[in-house]
Amino acid sequence: MLELVEPLAPGKGPSDFLEKYGEGVHHIAYRVDNIHAMLAEMKEAGVKLRDETPRTGGGGSWIAFLNPEDTGNVLTELVQREKEL
Repeated sequence: MLELVEPLAPGKGPSDFLEKYGEGVHHIAYRVDNIHAMLAEMKEAGVKLRDETPRTGGGGSWIAFLNPEDTGNVLTELVQREKEL
């Protein structure tokens, strides 16, 4: 799935990113089967985590972000979904 997000109003989120950096990719997300196991694997590999534990995301998913310093300066999100949107 490819999700494209467009800001609806000025402020935080996509608008804030566009105002600071111009057009481009905000982040990339990877779907995983078990977000807890993947976070543990990333941490064990030395990847810095922005989210040590998953949090609720869109569509009833669980999400967690990795630190861009360890992913080629690309904000990376892990997503676990129980069903397709």
